Amino acid sequence: MRLFVAIELPDGTKAALTKLPTPLPTARWSKPENMHLTLRFIGEVDENQAEEIKVALEGVESPRFDLQLQGIGHFPPQKKKAPRVLWVGIAGQPALIELQQRIEKSLRSVGLVPDKKAFHPHITLA
Repeated sequence: MRLFVAIELPDGTKAALTKLPTPLPTARWSKPENMHLTLRFIGEVDENQAEEIKVALEGVESPRFDLQLQGIGHFPPQKKKAPRVLWVGIAGQPALIELQQRIEKSLRSVGLVPDKKAFHPHITLA
């Protein structure tokens, strides 16, 4: 099974994101029900490892915090390559970064290799 850890977005946020004016008629847009803020992509795991991950993440807690959307961009960011992902960014939020770091630490405790990519909070639009 393919796993990731994410924050579910409020319906109002999803609705607002679908109404952004974007002149990209050929883009494959994310459905509102699939919009989320990924905190850690895990990838393919078996059932036993999925259970270990679930138990490890049950201990991760965070105080409630607000998120502020900020800017639109694309991956890859180089001008030499065609954009593959259109995203809206999240403004710097210390509580979000702390939560992501706690998740990463919990995943390492069950043997997952740390993510080599830096954490860039975003919501995929297309």
